[in-house]
Amino acid sequence: MNDKKLEEALVRLINNPDGEFVIASDSLSNKFIQFAGSSSESLIVDLPIQTLEPDEIKRAARLFSEYGVKHERWALLDEPGGKPVGIQAGFNLKVGNDIKKAVEIAMRVFKEVYKVPDNFNLNIEEA
Repeated sequence: MNDKKLEEALVRLINNPDGEFVIASDSLSNKFIQFAGSSSESLIVDLPIQTLEPDEIKRAARLFSEYGVKHERWALLDEPGGKPVGIQAGFNLKVGNDIKKAVEIAMRVFKEVYKVPDNFNLNIEEA
C-alpha cells in the first residue's frame, strides 16, 4: 500500500511541467526521503544527511553505495545564483523517469536505514 501511494505521487510529479517535489515520511518518526523532478527533468531521489543519526548515515551510505552513490556536499545559496549561506549534504540519485526504482530505494531507506516496522504509515507531501 505504501509503495502504491508513493508511486502515484511520483507519477504526478514527473508529469508536472513546473517541477515540484514530493516528501515521503513515516507518520510516527517523521523520518523522510524526498524527490524532485518534472516532466522535463530527471527524477531525483534525495536523502539529506543533516537529520540522520550517525548509525543511519552509515546504513544509508551502504545502501546508496549499491547504486554507485556517495554522499555529496554543496553550497546552500541565499537565492539562485546568490551568496553561500551554508552547506547542504545528502545522498542524491538521478533515476530518469524510473518510478519503480525510486519507490524501491525509498522503501529500502525506510526499512534498512530508518528501521521502521513493516506496517508503517507513509505520509506524502506534494508541493
